[in-house]
Amino acid sequence: MQAIKNNIEQRVQELTKYYYENPEKIATINLLEELADAVDFYQKQVASYYCAIDWNRQQGFTASAKVRFHNWEIKKKTLTRLQNRYKIVLELLYETR
Repeated sequence: MQAIKNNIEQRVQELTKYYYENPEKIATINLLEELADAVDFYQKQVASYYCAIDWNRQQGFTASAKVRFHNWEIKKKTLTRLQNRYKIVLELLYETR
């Protein structure tokens, strides 16, 4: 949570150089948009890797399926972390005036 707040504060400092009105809200929205893009990207990656695992199993490529499964687990955990960060930033945006 603190890392997210620090990131937003850093973005606010960049925006105040240009005299934007309500830079905290703009910074939070920008971070939210970046997280939404990342979540979308990783959702597609997770689905793609899952299809590759299934295809490799059907073809009898167990070694490839195990490697794909390991990569799929990493992508899935990353997606979960991004979704949690998105939720936190959304809550922060709600609290921002």
